[in-house]
Amino acid sequence: LTSSMAHKGLKHAESSEGMDCCNCGHPDAQPLPDPEGVFHGFLEPEAGRYVLYVASGCPFAARPWFVVKFYGLEDTIQIVRTFPSNGEDSWFFKPVNEWEKTVVEGNPEAAAATDEDPIMGATHMHQLYAKQPAYKGKITVPVMYDRKVGEIVSNDSMSMAKVMCGKAMRSRRTKNKDVELLPAEDDEEGIKKMDALLAELHAEWSTKVYKIHSSATQADHSRLTDEFFASMAKYEGMLASSSTDSAKQFLYEGKISFADMLLFTTAIRFDLAYRWRFNIGGNSIQGGPGGTQYPALWNLCKRFLAIEGMSGEDGATRPKDIMTTYWLSIPLARLGSKKSPVPMLPSQYTPTGLDPKHCR
Repeated sequence: LTSSMAHKGLKHAESSEGMDCCNCGHPDAQPLPDPEGVFHGFLEPEAGRYVLYVASGCPFAARPWFVVKFYGLEDTIQIVRTFPSNGEDSWFFKPVNEWEKTVVEGNPEAAAATDEDPIMGATHMHQLYAKQPAYKGKITVPVMYDRKVGEIVSNDSMSMAKVMCGKAMRSRRTKNKDVELLPAEDDEEGIKKMDALLAELHAEWSTKVYKIHSSATQADHSRLTDEFFASMAKYEGMLASSSTDSAKQFLYEGKISFADMLLFTTAIRFDLAYRWRFNIGGNSIQGGPGGTQYPALWNLCKRFLAIEGMSGEDGATRPKDIMTTYWLSIPLARLGSKKSPVPMLPSQYTPTGLDPKHCR
Protein backbone atom coordinates (compact mmCIF):
# COMPACT_ATOMS: atom_id res chain seq x y z
CA LEU A 1 0.00 0.00 0.00
CA THR A 2 1.15 3.52 -0.67
CA SER A 3 1.91 5.86 2.19
CA SER A 4 -1.37 7.73 1.69
CA MET A 5 -3.24 4.48 2.41
CA ALA A 6 -1.24 3.52 5.48
CA HIS A 7 -2.77 3.32 8.94
CA LYS A 8 -1.85 6.70 10.42
CA GLY A 9 -2.39 6.26 14.12
CA LEU A 10 -6.17 6.06 14.07
CA LYS A 11 -7.31 5.12 17.52
CA HIS A 12 -10.56 3.61 16.28
CA ALA A 13 -9.24 2.04 13.08
CA GLU A 14 -8.94 -1.65 13.97
CA SER A 15 -10.85 -3.74 11.44
CA SER A 16 -13.63 -5.93 12.79
CA GLU A 17 -15.07 -6.81 9.44
CA GLY A 18 -13.27 -9.85 8.10
CA MET A 19 -15.21 -11.71 5.43
CA ASP A 20 -18.53 -11.80 7.26
CA CYS A 21 -20.78 -10.71 4.40
CA CYS A 22 -21.47 -13.23 1.64
CA ASN A 23 -22.75 -10.75 -0.96
CA CYS A 24 -19.52 -9.13 -2.18
CA GLY A 25 -17.12 -10.61 -4.66
CA HIS A 26 -15.89 -10.96 -8.22
CA PRO A 27 -14.84 -14.05 -10.21
CA ASP A 28 -11.29 -12.73 -10.55
CA ALA A 29 -10.80 -12.00 -6.85
CA GLN A 30 -7.92 -13.88 -5.26
CA PRO A 31 -7.33 -14.85 -1.61
CA LEU A 32 -6.65 -11.87 0.62
CA PRO A 33 -2.97 -10.89 0.69
CA ASP A 34 -3.04 -10.04 4.40
CA PRO A 35 -5.09 -11.01 7.47
CA GLU A 36 -7.30 -7.93 7.20
CA GLY A 37 -7.56 -7.40 3.47
CA VAL A 38 -8.62 -3.80 3.94
CA PHE A 39 -7.31 -0.36 3.22
CA HIS A 40 -6.94 2.07 6.08
CA GLY A 41 -6.82 5.77 5.31
CA PHE A 42 -6.83 9.11 7.04
CA LEU A 43 -9.37 11.71 5.99
CA GLU A 44 -8.48 15.38 5.65
CA PRO A 45 -11.19 18.04 6.17
CA GLU A 46 -11.14 19.38 2.62
CA ALA A 47 -14.23 20.29 0.60
CA GLY A 48 -14.99 18.02 -2.35
CA ARG A 49 -12.02 15.75 -1.77
CA TYR A 50 -13.67 12.37 -1.19
CA VAL A 51 -16.18 10.08 -2.87
CA LEU A 52 -17.99 7.45 -0.83
CA TYR A 53 -19.32 4.56 -2.91
CA VAL A 54 -22.26 2.71 -1.37
CA ALA A 55 -24.85 0.10 -2.29
CA SER A 56 -28.07 1.35 -0.73
CA GLY A 57 -29.22 -2.07 0.49
CA CYS A 58 -25.92 -3.00 2.14
CA PRO A 59 -25.83 -2.65 5.95
CA PHE A 60 -22.04 -2.25 5.95
CA ALA A 61 -22.13 0.59 3.43
CA ALA A 62 -24.84 2.14 5.61
CA ARG A 63 -22.34 2.67 8.44
CA PRO A 64 -20.31 5.53 6.92
CA TRP A 65 -23.27 6.69 4.83
CA PHE A 66 -25.32 7.27 7.99
CA VAL A 67 -22.48 9.31 9.51
CA VAL A 68 -22.26 11.49 6.38
CA LYS A 69 -26.01 12.12 6.53
CA PHE A 70 -26.12 12.62 10.30
CA TYR A 71 -23.38 15.26 10.30
CA GLY A 72 -24.17 16.77 6.90
CA LEU A 73 -20.74 16.03 5.43
CA GLU A 74 -21.85 16.00 1.80
CA ASP A 75 -19.72 19.04 0.93
CA THR A 76 -16.63 17.03 1.86
CA ILE A 77 -17.75 13.51 0.93
CA GLN A 78 -19.78 12.93 -2.23
CA ILE A 79 -22.09 9.91 -2.08
CA VAL A 80 -22.29 7.68 -5.17
CA ARG A 81 -24.74 4.78 -5.19
CA THR A 82 -24.35 1.62 -7.20
CA PHE A 83 -27.37 -0.39 -8.28
CA PRO A 84 -28.48 -2.23 -5.10
CA SER A 85 -28.08 -5.76 -6.53
CA ASN A 86 -24.69 -7.43 -6.88
CA GLY A 87 -24.14 -9.51 -10.02
CA GLU A 88 -21.49 -11.73 -11.59
CA ASP A 89 -19.29 -8.72 -12.36
CA SER A 90 -19.58 -7.04 -8.95
CA TRP A 91 -21.61 -4.00 -7.97
CA PHE A 92 -22.42 -1.88 -11.00
CA PHE A 93 -23.45 1.65 -11.96
CA LYS A 94 -24.46 1.08 -15.57
CA PRO A 95 -25.94 -2.24 -16.73
CA VAL A 96 -23.75 -3.96 -19.31
CA ASN A 97 -24.57 -7.67 -19.46
CA GLU A 98 -28.04 -9.11 -20.04
CA TRP A 99 -28.70 -9.96 -16.41
CA GLU A 100 -27.87 -6.41 -15.32
CA LYS A 101 -30.06 -4.89 -18.02
CA THR A 102 -32.95 -7.18 -17.10
CA VAL A 103 -32.76 -6.51 -13.36
CA VAL A 104 -32.53 -2.74 -13.88
CA GLU A 105 -35.45 -2.74 -16.32
CA GLY A 106 -37.55 -4.71 -13.85
CA ASN A 107 -36.68 -2.47 -10.90
CA PRO A 108 -36.60 1.12 -12.17
CA GLU A 109 -37.05 2.65 -8.71
CA ALA A 110 -33.88 0.94 -7.53
CA ALA A 111 -31.62 2.42 -10.19
CA ALA A 112 -28.17 3.65 -9.32
CA ALA A 113 -27.78 7.35 -8.66
CA THR A 114 -25.62 7.68 -11.75
CA ASP A 115 -24.98 5.78 -14.99
CA GLU A 116 -21.25 5.84 -14.35
CA ASP A 117 -18.94 6.71 -11.53
CA PRO A 118 -17.62 10.31 -11.41
CA ILE A 119 -13.96 9.31 -11.08
CA MET A 120 -13.15 7.30 -14.20
CA GLY A 121 -16.48 6.60 -15.86
CA ALA A 122 -16.42 3.00 -14.64
CA THR A 123 -19.49 0.85 -15.09
CA HIS A 124 -18.54 -1.56 -12.27
CA MET A 125 -16.84 -1.36 -8.89
CA HIS A 126 -14.16 -3.88 -9.86
CA GLN A 127 -12.83 -1.32 -12.36
CA LEU A 128 -12.28 1.15 -9.54
CA TYR A 129 -10.46 -1.49 -7.49
CA ALA A 130 -8.27 -2.21 -10.51
CA LYS A 131 -6.62 1.15 -9.87
CA GLN A 132 -5.03 -0.56 -6.84
CA PRO A 133 -3.25 -3.46 -8.63
CA ALA A 134 -1.69 -4.81 -5.44
CA TYR A 135 -5.12 -5.49 -3.97
CA LYS A 136 -6.53 -8.96 -4.69
CA GLY A 137 -9.26 -9.09 -2.07
CA LYS A 138 -13.01 -9.00 -2.49
CA ILE A 139 -14.75 -6.28 -4.47
CA THR A 140 -16.67 -4.73 -1.60
CA VAL A 141 -18.67 -1.68 -0.65
CA PRO A 142 -18.36 0.82 0.90
CA VAL A 143 -15.32 2.41 -0.73
CA MET A 144 -13.79 5.78 0.08
CA TYR A 145 -11.91 7.33 -2.83
CA ASP A 146 -9.55 10.28 -2.45
CA ARG A 147 -9.70 12.55 -5.51
CA LYS A 148 -6.52 14.38 -4.50
CA VAL A 149 -4.23 11.34 -4.40
CA GLY A 150 -6.22 9.35 -6.96
CA GLU A 151 -6.62 6.24 -4.84
CA ILE A 152 -8.99 4.24 -2.69
CA VAL A 153 -8.13 5.15 0.91
CA SER A 154 -10.51 2.81 2.72
CA ASN A 155 -12.91 -0.07 2.19
CA ASP A 156 -13.37 -0.87 5.88
CA SER A 157 -16.82 0.35 6.88
CA MET A 158 -16.21 0.38 10.62
CA SER A 159 -12.95 2.32 10.69
CA MET A 160 -14.21 4.62 7.93
CA ALA A 161 -17.29 5.57 9.96
CA LYS A 162 -15.28 6.00 13.15
CA VAL A 163 -12.84 8.39 11.51
CA MET A 164 -15.74 10.47 10.18
CA CYS A 165 -17.25 10.61 13.68
CA GLY A 166 -14.02 11.99 15.16
CA LYS A 167 -11.98 15.15 15.09
CA ALA A 168 -10.84 14.68 11.47
CA MET A 169 -14.26 15.72 10.14
CA ARG A 170 -15.52 17.77 13.08
CA SER A 171 -14.86 21.10 11.36
CA ARG A 172 -16.86 19.97 8.30
CA ARG A 173 -20.10 19.22 10.14
CA THR A 174 -23.17 21.15 9.04
CA LYS A 175 -25.70 19.28 11.23
CA ASN A 176 -25.70 17.87 14.78
CA LYS A 177 -22.42 19.68 15.38
CA ASP A 178 -22.43 19.17 19.13
CA VAL A 179 -23.53 15.52 19.10
CA GLU A 180 -20.70 13.01 19.48
CA LEU A 181 -21.47 9.48 18.29
CA LEU A 182 -18.27 8.10 19.83
CA PRO A 183 -16.50 8.80 23.14
CA ALA A 184 -13.99 11.63 23.18
CA GLU A 185 -10.48 10.82 21.95
CA ASP A 186 -9.06 11.21 25.48
CA ASP A 187 -11.76 9.05 27.11
CA GLU A 188 -9.84 5.77 27.17
CA GLU A 189 -12.36 3.96 29.33
CA GLY A 190 -15.25 5.12 27.17
CA ILE A 191 -13.44 4.08 24.00
CA LYS A 192 -12.78 0.66 25.49
CA LYS A 193 -16.45 0.19 26.38
CA MET A 194 -17.64 1.45 23.01
CA ASP A 195 -15.22 -0.73 21.06
CA ALA A 196 -16.38 -3.78 23.02
CA LEU A 197 -20.02 -2.92 22.33
CA LEU A 198 -19.37 -2.37 18.60
CA ALA A 199 -17.42 -5.63 18.34
CA GLU A 200 -20.30 -7.48 20.01
CA LEU A 201 -22.89 -5.87 17.73
CA HIS A 202 -20.82 -6.76 14.69
CA ALA A 203 -20.39 -10.41 15.71
CA GLU A 204 -23.74 -11.18 17.30
CA TRP A 205 -26.03 -8.89 15.33
CA SER A 206 -24.77 -7.41 12.05
CA THR A 207 -23.07 -10.54 10.72
CA LYS A 208 -25.03 -13.27 12.49
CA VAL A 209 -27.75 -13.16 9.83
CA TYR A 210 -25.17 -13.95 7.13
CA LYS A 211 -23.86 -16.85 9.17
CA ILE A 212 -27.43 -18.13 9.34
CA HIS A 213 -27.80 -17.86 5.57
CA SER A 214 -24.49 -19.62 4.91
CA SER A 215 -25.03 -22.41 7.47
CA ALA A 216 -24.41 -25.84 6.00
CA THR A 217 -26.90 -27.84 8.06
CA GLN A 218 -30.35 -27.38 9.54
CA ALA A 219 -28.84 -27.88 13.00
CA ASP A 220 -26.43 -25.00 12.45
CA HIS A 221 -29.21 -22.85 11.00
CA SER A 222 -31.41 -23.48 14.04
CA ARG A 223 -28.59 -22.89 16.52
CA LEU A 224 -27.52 -19.62 14.91
CA THR A 225 -31.13 -18.46 14.62
CA ASP A 226 -31.64 -19.09 18.33
CA GLU A 227 -28.47 -17.11 19.06
CA PHE A 228 -29.67 -14.25 16.90
CA PHE A 229 -33.05 -14.06 18.64
CA ALA A 230 -31.27 -14.17 22.00
CA SER A 231 -29.30 -11.11 20.89
CA MET A 232 -32.51 -9.44 19.73
CA ALA A 233 -34.05 -9.97 23.15
CA LYS A 234 -30.88 -8.70 24.82
CA TYR A 235 -30.79 -5.45 22.85
CA GLU A 236 -34.51 -4.96 23.33
CA GLY A 237 -33.88 -5.23 27.07
CA MET A 238 -30.91 -2.87 26.98
CA LEU A 239 -32.93 -0.21 25.19
CA ALA A 240 -36.01 -0.62 27.40
CA SER A 241 -33.99 -0.45 30.62
CA SER A 242 -31.93 2.57 29.57
CA SER A 243 -34.78 5.03 30.17
CA THR A 244 -38.48 5.13 30.99
CA ASP A 245 -38.76 7.78 28.28
CA SER A 246 -38.96 5.95 24.94
CA ALA A 247 -37.43 8.96 23.18
CA LYS A 248 -34.26 8.53 25.25
CA GLN A 249 -33.73 4.79 24.91
CA PHE A 250 -30.22 4.15 23.58
CA LEU A 251 -27.50 1.53 24.04
CA TYR A 252 -24.73 3.71 25.44
CA GLU A 253 -25.06 6.06 28.40
CA GLY A 254 -28.58 7.17 27.53
CA LYS A 255 -27.63 9.08 24.38
CA ILE A 256 -27.49 8.39 20.67
CA SER A 257 -24.26 6.79 19.54
CA PHE A 258 -22.71 4.93 16.63
CA ALA A 259 -23.72 1.71 18.42
CA ASP A 260 -27.39 2.60 17.90
CA MET A 261 -26.69 3.07 14.20
CA LEU A 262 -25.32 -0.48 13.98
CA LEU A 263 -28.34 -1.77 15.88
CA PHE A 264 -30.70 0.10 13.54
CA THR A 265 -29.12 -1.07 10.27
CA THR A 266 -29.86 -4.72 11.05
CA ALA A 267 -33.17 -4.09 12.82
CA ILE A 268 -34.68 -2.21 9.87
CA ARG A 269 -33.57 -4.96 7.47
CA PHE A 270 -34.99 -7.78 9.55
CA ASP A 271 -38.67 -7.46 8.57
CA LEU A 272 -37.81 -6.18 5.10
CA ALA A 273 -35.47 -9.01 4.17
CA TYR A 274 -33.68 -11.19 6.71
CA ARG A 275 -36.62 -13.02 8.25
CA TRP A 276 -37.87 -13.95 4.78
CA ARG A 277 -34.76 -14.26 2.65
CA PHE A 278 -32.67 -16.14 5.21
CA ASN A 279 -35.53 -18.30 6.52
CA ILE A 280 -35.29 -16.83 9.99
CA GLY A 281 -39.06 -16.36 10.22
CA GLY A 282 -40.83 -16.34 13.54
CA ASN A 283 -40.58 -13.05 15.36
CA SER A 284 -41.14 -9.64 13.86
CA ILE A 285 -39.66 -6.37 15.05
CA GLN A 286 -42.34 -4.27 13.39
CA GLY A 287 -45.11 -6.64 14.44
CA GLY A 288 -48.58 -7.07 13.01
CA PRO A 289 -52.15 -6.35 14.07
CA GLY A 290 -51.36 -7.58 17.58
CA GLY A 291 -48.41 -5.24 17.98
CA THR A 292 -44.69 -5.88 18.16
CA GLN A 293 -42.73 -8.18 20.43
CA TYR A 294 -39.92 -5.65 20.38
CA PRO A 295 -41.40 -2.19 21.05
CA ALA A 296 -38.07 -0.61 22.03
CA LEU A 297 -36.31 -1.83 18.88
CA TRP A 298 -39.21 -0.75 16.68
CA ASN A 299 -39.29 2.63 18.39
CA LEU A 300 -35.54 3.00 17.71
CA CYS A 301 -36.17 2.26 14.02
CA LYS A 302 -38.87 4.93 13.81
CA ARG A 303 -36.69 7.48 15.58
CA PHE A 304 -33.79 6.86 13.21
CA LEU A 305 -36.03 7.10 10.16
CA ALA A 306 -37.19 10.48 11.43
CA ILE A 307 -33.62 11.86 11.49
CA GLU A 308 -32.99 14.19 8.58
CA GLY A 309 -31.18 12.35 5.77
CA MET A 310 -31.96 8.84 7.00
CA SER A 311 -34.98 8.19 4.78
CA GLY A 312 -36.83 9.58 1.77
CA GLU A 313 -35.74 9.90 -1.84
CA ASP A 314 -32.15 10.85 -1.03
CA GLY A 315 -31.97 9.09 2.32
CA ALA A 316 -29.60 6.42 3.56
CA THR A 317 -32.45 3.94 4.23
CA ARG A 318 -34.34 2.90 1.10
CA PRO A 319 -36.68 -0.05 1.82
CA LYS A 320 -37.20 -1.14 -1.79
CA ASP A 321 -33.46 -1.02 -2.42
CA ILE A 322 -32.90 -3.20 0.64
CA MET A 323 -35.33 -5.80 -0.70
CA THR A 324 -33.71 -5.60 -4.15
CA THR A 325 -30.31 -6.31 -2.60
CA TYR A 326 -31.42 -9.44 -0.80
CA TRP A 327 -33.70 -10.99 -3.39
CA LEU A 328 -31.83 -10.22 -6.59
CA SER A 329 -28.11 -10.33 -5.75
CA ILE A 330 -26.47 -13.33 -7.40
CA PRO A 331 -24.01 -14.27 -4.60
CA LEU A 332 -26.84 -14.50 -2.08
CA ALA A 333 -29.07 -16.42 -4.49
CA ARG A 334 -26.27 -18.83 -5.36
CA LEU A 335 -25.53 -19.53 -1.73
CA GLY A 336 -29.19 -19.97 -0.86
CA SER A 337 -29.79 -22.35 -3.79
CA LYS A 338 -27.54 -24.93 -2.14
CA LYS A 339 -29.87 -25.26 0.80
CA SER A 340 -33.41 -26.16 1.69
CA PRO A 341 -36.01 -24.86 2.30
CA VAL A 342 -36.38 -22.11 -0.30
CA PRO A 343 -36.66 -18.55 1.04
CA MET A 344 -40.02 -17.35 2.23
CA LEU A 345 -41.55 -14.46 0.34
CA PRO A 346 -43.48 -11.71 2.11
CA SER A 347 -46.91 -11.35 0.51
CA GLN A 348 -46.99 -7.71 1.52
CA TYR A 349 -44.88 -5.24 3.44
CA THR A 350 -46.91 -2.61 5.22
CA PRO A 351 -44.72 -0.20 7.18
CA THR A 352 -47.11 0.27 10.09
CA GLY A 353 -46.42 3.44 11.98
CA LEU A 354 -44.14 4.95 9.32
CA ASP A 355 -44.84 8.03 7.30
CA PRO A 356 -45.28 6.90 3.64
CA LYS A 357 -42.40 9.17 2.62
CA HIS A 358 -40.06 6.79 4.44
CA CYS A 359 -40.83 3.96 2.04
CA ARG A 360 -40.26 4.54 -1.64
